[in-house]
Amino acid sequence: MSSSADTPIVVPEGGEIEIYLRFKTESASQVKVNVLLRYHHTLRPHPGTYKASVSVKKADSPKTIYDLLRAPSYSTFVPSICSAFFTVDGDPDLETNLNPLKVVTMNSYFEYVVSQEFKKLNFVAEHYGGSEPSVVAYHKSAPQEIYGIECSMQESYDVNKFDIDYEKYRLGIYKWKLTRLLLVPFFRDVKPEVMERMSEYRQTNIALLRFQDLRRLVEKFENGDLTEDQVHLKLKEWGEISFADDSNEDPKLRVRRRVDILYEV
Repeated sequence: MSSSADTPIVVPEGGEIEIYLRFKTESASQVKVNVLLRYHHTLRPHPGTYKASVSVKKADSPKTIYDLLRAPSYSTFVPSICSAFFTVDGDPDLETNLNPLKVVTMNSYFEYVVSQEFKKLNFVAEHYGGSEPSVVAYHKSAPQEIYGIECSMQESYDVNKFDIDYEKYRLGIYKWKLTRLLLVPFFRDVKPEVMERMSEYRQTNIALLRFQDLRRLVEKFENGDLTEDQVHLKLKEWGEISFADDSNEDPKLRVRRRVDILYEV
């Protein structure tokens, strides 16, 4: 068997983790795999262990063992979601640890999600947060153009929040060599005064991209409706970057993450 499970799974406080352990075989006509999972004590609903078994036939599609867990309701770091013990036809075969788990506040989780959306656009994006930019990102084709991305889950993005974000960007120009400020509020409500304040800094590369529009940009890119060059041009616009949309509803933020590992037995 082989697996790679070093990347931390990031979830918000009280979020959910789906476990998909998939098994296939090419070395035997049929094998029986028994699985024992010993979860970290902070995870629910299991008090500690979970047992399951699956029969795997050669040339069949992988067989899956599934489980659903809930993260703690507070921020923490778990070195491993669980220890996994496998036996194949009764013989011990593997003992391994699943991914680490990083449980963060909802604000921090939103910043992380935004960084992942930019990676889908083929950007190099790192999540920081706190006193640092929410996300620092650049495209591999233009590493000199460095975005300071400030995320907000404030229900109404107002001028006070803008001033805080702009000050972080101003300081980040020296530390991170930022060349552009991109504001990404989660909720749709942006006060008119924000755009007025942005106009006072028109010489600065500033844009506002609501999370819903970021998702739409990613969708258009993944569907082939926009090329990388067109995505870059869109992100370089000044002011509000948006797509026509009749919906007045705020977007939903998925709070369930997934561990998906394929084993060969």
